[in-house]
Amino acid sequence: MSRSDKDSGGCHVIGDELESRLVSVPFTFPDVTGRHIFVLGLGGGCDVITAYAASRLLSPGAARVVYGNTKTDSAGPVERLTPHVARVASPVPEPGHKPKGCGSAAIDHGVPRGAHGSPWIVLLGRDHDADALATEIASLGFDLIIGVDAGGDSIVTKRGRPRRGRDQRVLAVLLRTRVPVLHVVVAPGCDGESRTGDLCDALAARLNAGAYRGCFPLAPILPVLREQSSGLSEARTPRIVLAAADGRLDRTATGRVVVPRGCRPAVPPSWLAHAFVFEPAAPQRSFS
Repeated sequence: MSRSDKDSGGCHVIGDELESRLVSVPFTFPDVTGRHIFVLGLGGGCDVITAYAASRLLSPGAARVVYGNTKTDSAGPVERLTPHVARVASPVPEPGHKPKGCGSAAIDHGVPRGAHGSPWIVLLGRDHDADALATEIASLGFDLIIGVDAGGDSIVTKRGRPRRGRDQRVLAVLLRTRVPVLHVVVAPGCDGESRTGDLCDALAARLNAGAYRGCFPLAPILPVLREQSSGLSEARTPRIVLAAADGRLDRTATGRVVVPRGCRPAVPPSWLAHAFVFEPAAPQRSFS
């Protein structure tokens, strides 16, 4: 048995039923006409690309859609909107060129600029005040916030304890805003940071708790991912999603796809081809 099969943590036993229950529920984004929507990458890095791609599914011409990402360190040249929310202020890079002077935020400054100042950046300090940051975000007047995480760290616990990484910290802040929140996990396992068994447990827990709202295929946004990640390493999450779609990833004897990163989880092919949507259980206004 390969290391990836061992890392499944018993998911072969429950995986087929879980996979079937997840993919059998289609999700369609609500009508956002005339609304103010924030599509925020939860984990930094390439989540801004995924957030931008997801925003293209919302008919942005009919709504005020802002997309962005989360950073814990330098955000490059920005214009502050609140003490911890900013929009990029670097020159628009030439097509195919990496933005200059943006440091670790080069990917954030490289995605297309939106009509409402996107991309925005939420600055999450290591000792941030969650309530204060939630108040700042709420003050911006969004009708709906869509938190996007590629890989699934935002839902995974390890030995029953939350990992409390950036994804989970940001999601907790969003829930404190009392703005309606949709939580989108794109291609569970694609970041290679969680064992398959832990992802199975997390997905099953949310499904059984009634927090699952359905899934949508990634096929419509693959061209966006391909265009925006063209200069990135094949180990970055959008490139792994694309490699899976192109049939370029190894498979186990049981048909699982092996993610070539981190702990190399072996996951069902459908996981890397879909995004799974949850409505977190927390006091919040409904979106209608």
